[in-house]
Amino acid sequence: TPEQVKEQITVQHLSLHAWSQYLGKKVLIKGCGDPSSTSHYYLSITKFLLPYADRIMYGEACSFVPVWKKPNE
Repeated sequence: TPEQVKEQITVQHLSLHAWSQYLGKKVLIKGCGDPSSTSHYYLSITKFLLPYADRIMYGEACSFVPVWKKPNE
């Protein structure tokens, strides 16, 4: 479907991003800004951030939802 093609192209573009710049950082994935964004985009961004970020949150700065926290070593 056209929606699936759009999602595949977006994930391909996301894979080219320099995710290592988020190494050891807290990352807030802003949500609710674009109604055309599906949960697939947010899941893909989270997948790319997992090896680098210390914490991943979703939402707005004033009311974010924790998604993932790096385990203590």
